[in-house]
Amino acid sequence: MNFQPQVKIPNLAANEVHVWLVRVSEEGEDHLSDSEISRALRYRKKIDRLRYRIGRSAVRKIMSGYLSLEPSKIHIMLDQHGKPMLSKKFHSPVIDFNLSHSNELILIAFARARRVGIDIEHIRSFPDLARLVSRYFTEKESLTIRSIPRPEQTSAFFSGWTRKEALLKAIGRGLQIPLNTFEVTLDPDEEKPHLSLPPALNRGAHWELISFSPAEEYIAALAVEGRGWNTKSYRFA
Repeated sequence: MNFQPQVKIPNLAANEVHVWLVRVSEEGEDHLSDSEISRALRYRKKIDRLRYRIGRSAVRKIMSGYLSLEPSKIHIMLDQHGKPMLSKKFHSPVIDFNLSHSNELILIAFARARRVGIDIEHIRSFPDLARLVSRYFTEKESLTIRSIPRPEQTSAFFSGWTRKEALLKAIGRGLQIPLNTFEVTLDPDEEKPHLSLPPALNRGAHWELISFSPAEEYIAALAVEGRGWNTKSYRFA
């Protein structure tokens, strides 16, 4: 994806998924509700408070452009599984969104009338990578990672992790569903990874994945419900 600076919020068409790249910075205007301010203050670390504030403010600012409303007028609620969502009173079809952050970057995905999930990770080494692979990946995926050269195993791990996380966030269940109950392909260079879902998790929905690198030493994945959509990517300015 090529993230171009965008000051004016574009129209979000029904067949589009917009992905926004936001950098964590002390600068910027807050657009948080009282409950969001309270939640931000509960984070003990400054960087966590900053990421939450910047992320939620960006969601409101971008959403205000899509809906032609003031940011303060937008009501964001949590569903029964804790996934942030726009109140359905605002628009039909309702806009679904999802955000993820890692280190100094935030990604936010938006779509109309289809569920989306996104995940980003800063690639870093783990001394206990083998244990993490065994815990969170299927036996087939674990064998795949162990069969490739050690320097490439970390990238394969994060490729799989972001793809699985993005899908579960789109479904809206998070880590309530174990990551080792379904499979994704693990090649870091694969832009459109394949996935294999059990019937209980799929429930008749069609899901597609896109894998990409938003910046050097970062990897991300986007999960989208349905067919016939295309992505547009922007950098929040």
